[in-house]
Amino acid sequence: MESRHIRVDHADAIDSKRHLLNAELHLIQMMKRVKGFKHFRKKELAFKTEFKSAVNYVKNKANDIIALIPDEPEAKLEKKAAQKTKGSPKEKDKEAKTLQTELEDIKRRLQALQ
Repeated sequence: MESRHIRVDHADAIDSKRHLLNAELHLIQMMKRVKGFKHFRKKELAFKTEFKSAVNYVKNKANDIIALIPDEPEAKLEKKAAQKTKGSPKEKDKEAKTLQTELEDIKRRLQALQ
């Protein structure tokens, strides 16, 4: 390869050196920013994994608590069964009256047949 030389004015040479040094300075600054960005991304990734594990922990605990709570339809059926066995006093009175009236009705029919 053949090398050729060009004569450059002193002012042009200084401007060229200044531009070259500025380009090197900007390159070094960009490299620092890239390193900072990589460091930031590593921190962000660590935070995300920690956050994800915390969310999974809370989710598992919530599922454990939900598993301990009885299902709603079963609870409703249990309440209905308890109400049927207990019944309110008014309902007991009504049932007793209807039974009493039916009993009296049957007695009347029996007397009418004899």
